[in-house]
Amino acid sequence: MPDVELNEFDFILILIIGYGIGVASGLVFCMKYRNVFLTRSKSIDNLKQHNHQNQVSQPQWDSPVLASAPPPLQNLPKITIE
Repeated sequence: MPDVELNEFDFILILIIGYGIGVASGLVFCMKYRNVFLTRSKSIDNLKQHNHQNQVSQPQWDSPVLASAPPPLQNLPKITIE
């Protein structure tokens, strides 16, 4: 096999070509599946809007909600460690 020598120009050219292929394949992927992305984002927006409408339509209560305390424990067993 002949020895292949890469100079700086060849190395930079290979990097630029690889970068261009990566960007181009990303754009092709986005264009191919753009309807899926748009449908998903529209459904998320619809869910947010639906949740916002439900929150607005809930009645406002005059008194705050109070948490109840658990019943007091009686006849606790005594535990001793020896």
